[in-house]
Amino acid sequence: MFIRKKGNRFYLVENQRTNGKIKQRVIKYLGVNPTTENEYLPKLNIIYNDTAENILTKLPANSIDCIIADPPYFISYNRTFTRKEKDLNRNFGKWDQGDYQTFFNSWLPDCFRVLKHNLFLFTKFELIQYFAEAYPTYYKSALVWHKTNPAPHFQKNTFISACEPIIFFQKQKGLFNFLSVNDMHNHIETPTEQRKKIRFHPTQKHEQVIKWLLQIGSKPNSLILDLFSGSGTTASVARQMERNFIGVENDFSYTRKSRERIKSPPVVPQEKKQLIDI
Repeated sequence: MFIRKKGNRFYLVENQRTNGKIKQRVIKYLGVNPTTENEYLPKLNIIYNDTAENILTKLPANSIDCIIADPPYFISYNRTFTRKEKDLNRNFGKWDQGDYQTFFNSWLPDCFRVLKHNLFLFTKFELIQYFAEAYPTYYKSALVWHKTNPAPHFQKNTFISACEPIIFFQKQKGLFNFLSVNDMHNHIETPTEQRKKIRFHPTQKHEQVIKWLLQIGSKPNSLILDLFSGSGTTASVARQMERNFIGVENDFSYTRKSRERIKSPPVVPQEKKQLIDI
């Protein structure tokens, strides 16, 4: 699929083979732009209060150097546990419930249309095989983020969830920065984000994790797309690393807070834990 401009109108189209001939089929009418194409497309270094699907349809093919995607994991439980006279609920809301295949099919294929090089997708272990089989052309490997201070297990009847897999997809070779040997292991170890000034999302990622991915999968002035911006960590790190970014977050409260975050000076950790030398 790709965007085609006809006059001052924009369409999402795909090539379709009929009787040996390739014809273009209009999938969706995107709207009218009375001036220039650049004004229609999302502007850089902004976090949009929008959906991933909507922003993706506005992006040209092969326009994004690197995508970071941290979507809902579909892990909610409609249960409440009691611990030390406090109720602890494991339901993270409607955004975390549903048919995961339908959900991923609504936006992930279009990622590969707009992508130039690398895509890093945070997920859960149960879905690794699904991604490898559903997208074999782009699937490369699975990385692991080991959290040194994971959330405790309420019932203490199984292992503590201290690791999150990150699927590495690659569309085109050519932008892959091999760092030092020690920095290219297929896992990274950090605590979860604990700084109160910037911690406001239940599944917030540590800046060092995003920094590691962007060091490997992009370069200065690259364009980074974060489709589930949440707390704005990717935007914040991209700004620090002199990358351009487009952030997308459908929750207005998180959009507002993350916009405030990227306008403020970076928060320096009290305890410096440098994992990667730039």
